[in-house]
Amino acid sequence: MSDHRIESIEEFNRYSIAVRDFESAQRYLRSARAHDVSSTEYEALLFTAIVAYYRPFSRNEQQKSVKAMERLSIENFGILTDS
Repeated sequence: MSDHRIESIEEFNRYSIAVRDFESAQRYLRSARAHDVSSTEYEALLFTAIVAYYRPFSRNEQQKSVKAMERLSIENFGILTDS
């Protein structure tokens, strides 16, 4: 478990946005399971899940008026395990 402390409202906002993106990725993957792996629906949902999962690590907010960190780093999550 990481002992990282959120130090700003911008960092908190980025984590809040990331949680929604990660939840969306999980929802797309659950939906993909209802389709055959060779189907267009499965492929579309899988690609959409990948994009949603990656979004918090990409440069999202480029406007200075946005009150969120530009992006997260995988290091922000400490040691990740299989679970």
